[in-house]
Amino acid sequence: MNKKSDILYEINKVIQETTSYDFPFLANESRKAEIIDEFKIHIEEQLKQLAPELWPTDVVLTEAWNESLEYVKQKFESLPPMIKINGFYLQELMHFYSEKLGQIILSKTEEV
Repeated sequence: MNKKSDILYEINKVIQETTSYDFPFLANESRKAEIIDEFKIHIEEQLKQLAPELWPTDVVLTEAWNESLEYVKQKFESLPPMIKINGFYLQELMHFYSEKLGQIILSKTEEV
């Protein structure tokens, strides 16, 4: 699966999957943080399997994650802290992160 179109198709499937993410009803803040970490790892594992040779370095991953966190922080800044981290927050964070990783992977397909 090294054809760019195949990789793009699989990236889009991962991105689409993020639209169904949600927290369990009445999950507390620590459980929500665990769930965010679990989905982050899940996305990374799925995308890394597509083309391990195109996988970004840990530094690039950290930058993409931090950019994603900043994006949702700005997007949800008007919400009170008690309800800020909700299902929409989770979906938006993971959607943005998977898009960022997808862009990084696709940019490397042009180098190969």
